[in-house]
Amino acid sequence: MRNLMILMLLTGFSATFSACATNALQDDQAGVDDLDGKEDSNRTTAYYLARPDLRRCIFPYCGGIWVHRVNFATTRCADGSAQAECYVAASDVSALKLSEAESTDLTGALEGGKAVVRGSVKIGDVGGFNVGRLVVTKAWRSATETAPMDGDRFYRLTDANIRCIRAPCPTIRETKLNTTTAKIVYDLTFEGADATDDQKEAASAAIFNGLGLVVAGINFGQPVKLDASQIYLPVAHKVDFYSCERDSDCQKIFDGCCPYGPEVAVRNGTAEEYHAAKGCKQSNICLAIATLKTDNMAECNSDKKCELVKPGDILCGAHSVNSHACPENYLCAGPNLASDGGGGCYKTCGGIAARPCQEEGYSCNDNPWDDCDPNHGGADCGGLCQSQIN
Repeated sequence: MRNLMILMLLTGFSATFSACATNALQDDQAGVDDLDGKEDSNRTTAYYLARPDLRRCIFPYCGGIWVHRVNFATTRCADGSAQAECYVAASDVSALKLSEAESTDLTGALEGGKAVVRGSVKIGDVGGFNVGRLVVTKAWRSATETAPMDGDRFYRLTDANIRCIRAPCPTIRETKLNTTTAKIVYDLTFEGADATDDQKEAASAAIFNGLGLVVAGINFGQPVKLDASQIYLPVAHKVDFYSCERDSDCQKIFDGCCPYGPEVAVRNGTAEEYHAAKGCKQSNICLAIATLKTDNMAECNSDKKCELVKPGDILCGAHSVNSHACPENYLCAGPNLASDGGGGCYKTCGGIAARPCQEEGYSCNDNPWDDCDPNHGGADCGGLCQSQIN
């Protein structure tokens, strides 16, 4: 299916180039068409795949994993020799700062050939023995259970930082792993990969969120595209953006990369990581427009999750461990407040400043639950904005 798809694209292609005013694309494409690539001999780390060691002998001399550099026939082992693959007794993923469960999952994926990692093979202590160890600094886990197709090469895809006014647009930088070969590609396709729509979306997001996407695939077409037979998503500690104990654990932020648009409630202190997970970067271009924030409040709900709540839906003032508050310029009022039953949030109006109600369909009415009654001598009484619809 993949070969037929690519053949159809090649025979039916009509070159249409992007309207990008940049010389960077031409410079990047020049002289890097050799898919075998030049070995990056200056690096002290490399990208590896692994397989389990099924030999039966005393650990740590057996029972670890065999690792090999992707895209190359030889691998530099801990003793300095160059072999087709190297035995290591253990892998160390502590640099990734994963949880115990996440570390176990990654280690299992690596041993099963389901992860591509960047790191170094070196001598280290394993159970009191100085043997080979794989020290991992970055990792990508396969999104599907299918194996890469024979002949596919391994690449890392990142943001090319090129923006266009029309398609096709060369937005992806492709670097062949363990080489100095890099080029611009115009699109990533998934004809060779058994990936779901969610996995494809996650793959596209990984390209632009700074972590990069690792794929096994082949290039085709002009302008150059890449078809993946397997996609490897970046492995990182999954931040809990929503758990909470009380309202003070939550904050309201803009959901997108720019300071306008829809809002969302997240756990305090996670805003930067939340936006990074959505692919936001300092280079994002945002329109210079004035935006008014809503009066919605970030609350910790009964499920211990942060959520946005409209002022009219807030149960305020109730006697509880997590008593909800009203937004600024709102008053917590109601007949049940005196018995700790809680009240509602009302936009304030009237008073000495005679503030009107701005919302359409609302009128300023006297607050029946305060001590100021304009019908019995009260002056400049504050009011509450209430809907005119009964």
